[in-house]
Amino acid sequence: MTELGTSVDRVSLSAKLAGMAEAVAGCASTKTAGEQIVRTAADVVEGTAMAGLTVFTHTGLMRTRAYTNTHVVLLDHLQARYREGPCLAVASVRGREVIVVENMARERRWPRFAPAAAQLGVRSTLVCGLPLPGGGTVALNLHAYEPDAFDATAVERAALFAAYSSVAYSQARLAENVVTALTSRQCIGEATGILMERRQLGSAQALERLSLTAQRLNVQLWRVAEHVVRTGADPDEITAADLPEE
Repeated sequence: MTELGTSVDRVSLSAKLAGMAEAVAGCASTKTAGEQIVRTAADVVEGTAMAGLTVFTHTGLMRTRAYTNTHVVLLDHLQARYREGPCLAVASVRGREVIVVENMARERRWPRFAPAAAQLGVRSTLVCGLPLPGGGTVALNLHAYEPDAFDATAVERAALFAAYSSVAYSQARLAENVVTALTSRQCIGEATGILMERRQLGSAQALERLSLTAQRLNVQLWRVAEHVVRTGADPDEITAADLPEE
């Protein structure tokens, strides 16, 4: 393992990591936490031209949670399309894996993704897995337009940054879940009340109508309830198009 530099460099790195963790600790949502993380990444890991944070849902879907450049989104879309790439490779092991692509033009592990990424002008990639307590995986993606942009020191810094980011992001997710739970309970109660009044239903019947629609559309109950509160729609008439992806 290589050294991370002089004592001055280590102090600077520690200060940056502490500053990032403190900033993310004040975030009430994973979206703002993710944005803070990717903004800091280029400052911590030398060679980084752009950064992104990709969340993998329990059903295996990829969602770009935060990014500093639209090329990051395009790279995620390419991996989702071809079902291959460094981000997916990290997610498959569900650990603190680190994958480095030194030159996309010479990369052979992902024969469809790599040439497409190179065509975008992206030559180097460094991906770190951020396993989350309670399940779920997030990938921190660092990209560069030059080949061999990430040396051994950059890889070490990225792994350390990912560890800090994992803890900070998990804290933001916990705070977000608490807020969502409280909001969801209130929203479901309001939607149940609306159906009881307008459809002359009992509370159990109203809740059942909401639940059946959530099951039919394969979405969380609070999303159906939120739509009913906002529009007054009959749950039986709600379609998937009414509830676009978050």
